Amino acid sequence: MKVLRYTSNYSDLHLILDDKFLNVIAAGYFSVDTFLFLSGFFAAFVLHSKLKTMKVGVITYGSVVLHRIVRIWPVYIFLIMLYWKISVYFGSGPIWGTYVNMANGCDRDWWKSMLFIESWFANANCASWGWYLSCDMQMFLISPIIIWLYLKRKSAGLTCISVLLFGSLSLGLYYAFADNVYAGATYAQEEAWYVDIYKNPLVRVPPYLVGTALALIYRSTKEAKSQAAFEKIKNSKLASWIVELSGVALISLLVWLPAQVQNNPSNWSPWFHHVFMALNRFLFSIGLLLIVLPTLAGSKTVIRWILSAGFWTPLATLTFATYLIHVVVLLNYVYSEKSTYYFSHLNVLWEMVPFVLMSLFGALIIHLVIEAPVGKIETTIRGSSSRAAKTDRPTAIKDISELATTEDGTRL
Repeated sequence: MKVLRYTSNYSDLHLILDDKFLNVIAAGYFSVDTFLFLSGFFAAFVLHSKLKTMKVGVITYGSVVLHRIVRIWPVYIFLIMLYWKISVYFGSGPIWGTYVNMANGCDRDWWKSMLFIESWFANANCASWGWYLSCDMQMFLISPIIIWLYLKRKSAGLTCISVLLFGSLSLGLYYAFADNVYAGATYAQEEAWYVDIYKNPLVRVPPYLVGTALALIYRSTKEAKSQAAFEKIKNSKLASWIVELSGVALISLLVWLPAQVQNNPSNWSPWFHHVFMALNRFLFSIGLLLIVLPTLAGSKTVIRWILSAGFWTPLATLTFATYLIHVVVLLNYVYSEKSTYYFSHLNVLWEMVPFVLMSLFGALIIHLVIEAPVGKIETTIRGSSSRAAKTDRPTAIKDISELATTEDGTRL
């Protein structure tokens, strides 16, 4: 929002802010919750079978976490160095100094990002969008523990997830009331909202836990061949449509309901604002669960048809690097402007196309230069450790390499 001060039509922005389409833009905040839901799901889906064959202990736990770090660190460190030391020479202009000052925040805070603890600091200013990786890594730390509990006794694992969910939602409610958080696409939140709620892993964990629970229940029912509930959804087109559309309806409600208070917050009572903002991300993850459930059951749904299209495959390879570099591309463009910018929805949508293409191109370079070579090195280590395992006991490296692929050979 800071760049709005450089728009040529600043006096007309109140007309844009009245547009209900802003609720779709504001719904972009839910994208991180989608990532966390998928991260929890796939982590539990893979570890459920892998941890069965591994000894419970510190070494196994350390190997699982180390594998995760090895898969993330090279690309992440490269991005930080690109942003910090190189991108400052990419642009120029009357406001370019603002970008340079932002990048120079890494002089002081680089270690917070690289250690995945950025989300705990209010003043961490090095590649600040990396707070998501910090949250995701911290959430991943509890995954092996939850899965070990679940493998020992299903009720214990599910109880652990329930307790964590209750604690997180309770904390979110506390902060929502304490920080006086309001809903609405145009409502300017206080700094406390960003620190206490938006990037706080203790508050943002519910989607991750919902994804974890779904994966564990799905794997257990699949292995036990007792998929009665899943079979009912699969064998009934009506049930499949009802479940999927219920998820779409719930998510749509969360997106459009705040339109009621976009121009007049008093349309809702303060307590309803606070409760909505505390629970909306959890409810969003429930909507995601309902959407993917028919697909997991094997139903031929619209979502499955869209997401199974072949052109997604190469894009999926670049997803992680695209997420990391897209902000650098966007900020470079914004702060290199030589004149004021005419702000409109059409202009923003039109310029999104080159932003996406440039981000994908940058991600491709990062994948070829950093991500793919590291993957090949890890594959080589995995091959060597597999041969050594025939004559030696399992090692931490073998544990790490085994987690690099799922049962169908897909890279994790």
